[in-house]
Amino acid sequence: MKTIKNLSEIYSFIKVGEHQSFSKAADELGVSKSLLSKTVRDLEEKMNRNLFKRNTRQVHFTELGRQYFDYYKSKVEDLEVFNDLFLVESFSQEESLKITLAGAYGEERVAEALAKVLKRYPRVRAQLDFSAELVDIFEHSYDLAIRVSRKKPAKGYVQQISARREYVCASPDYIERFGKPILPKDLQDHNCLAGQQSIWHFRRNNKVEKIEVNGNFQSTNGRAICSAALGGLGVCKLPESYVQKYIQQGQLMILLDEFTEKEVPIWAITASKSSTTEILKSLIEQIQKESSS
Repeated sequence: MKTIKNLSEIYSFIKVGEHQSFSKAADELGVSKSLLSKTVRDLEEKMNRNLFKRNTRQVHFTELGRQYFDYYKSKVEDLEVFNDLFLVESFSQEESLKITLAGAYGEERVAEALAKVLKRYPRVRAQLDFSAELVDIFEHSYDLAIRVSRKKPAKGYVQQISARREYVCASPDYIERFGKPILPKDLQDHNCLAGQQSIWHFRRNNKVEKIEVNGNFQSTNGRAICSAALGGLGVCKLPESYVQKYIQQGQLMILLDEFTEKEVPIWAITASKSSTTEILKSLIEQIQKESSS
């Protein structure tokens, strides 16, 4: 492990030299400026020589620093696997991820993707907060938020990573007792099993139609709503991941399909593009892979 640590110090030095800036090099490497500065300082202390002349905005090579840079740059570029080793063994232990998300997409796709990323970066610590509440990622210091929204979120660095299908459905038993709603407005005469939002969105004549629903059951947990619908309690509107297998088995029947939006975007939100570290980028890419599989 000592060899890899020495390599990471050299690699850090080279990146600072390429950018002539600790801040820019730290952004590329996905680490904090203070950690990068300490790594280079450790190298200088081992050599008992300064490699850079520093000021508040920029760094410049000393004469020895330039010679050291020229000698090692090509050698480091030849180490094809070095970047992965560097991230795992040197800096990744300093990073923790705090993620806010909700629902089956988070439980399945995001959790699966995170598990694969943590295998590559075993010293990263991750915290998943499942909540239907729309929290401010800046106020609560989240590194990543996964949100489902028809409109692109206004704050932060936002990337669409996938989309989900939603279904309005009810059990055959409920439909036999209360009939089928023909138009979205008919839902106002039905017992609707609502989540956090009591406004359901539909599309009719190329316009969004918002229907306020009511019922005797409300939950922020999609699986609980699905269970209530399976029990014949009422009409639900849920992502396909909750209801698809029950639809295929005939335990739930699709309603108002011609009025239901076919896809709702799923967004990944970080504080800014520059604050999106290499590990966060890897996680977002892995989530996209899981979503497309």
